[in-house]
Amino acid sequence: MELNNLPIPPTVNHMYRTLPNYRRCKTKYLIDFEKDMELWAMVNKQAIYDLKSSLKEAKYLSLELTMTFTRDKLICHNGKVKVLDISNRIKAIEDAICGLIGLDDSLIFDVKACKRVGKKVGVTAKITPIDKETIGLT
Repeated sequence: MELNNLPIPPTVNHMYRTLPNYRRCKTKYLIDFEKDMELWAMVNKQAIYDLKSSLKEAKYLSLELTMTFTRDKLICHNGKVKVLDISNRIKAIEDAICGLIGLDDSLIFDVKACKRVGKKVGVTAKITPIDKETIGLT
C-alpha cells in the first residue's frame, strides 16, 4: 500500500533544539511538519484506513521511501550534487507514518530510501508486511 504526496520531513539536525537548561524541545521545522502531516491525514483518511486494514495482522514491516525534490534543491548550476542527506529525514517520516496508522516503528525491519528530481515535491511511502524468514527468524 502506498501513501503519496506526504510532506518532506525536516532533517534530524532540525527537529529539536537544546534550551539553556539543557532540556530539548521541538523546533518550528518539526512542529510545521507535524501540522502538515495532520492536514495530509485529514485529506487522505481513506488511504490511512486502507493501510491500517492491510497491516492488521503484520508483525514485521518493510518501508520504502521516495523523496522527490525540485532540481534546484539537489543539483547546483554547475551540475554538481548538493548536500541533501535523506537518511537524516527517515526517522521523522517513519515516526509520522507509524503514528498515523497506530503501529510501533520497532516493527519496521527493512528501510529503503531514495531521492529523486521532480516537479512535485513530496514523499511516497510504501509499507508492506514481510515474513519472519526474511528477517532471519526461522
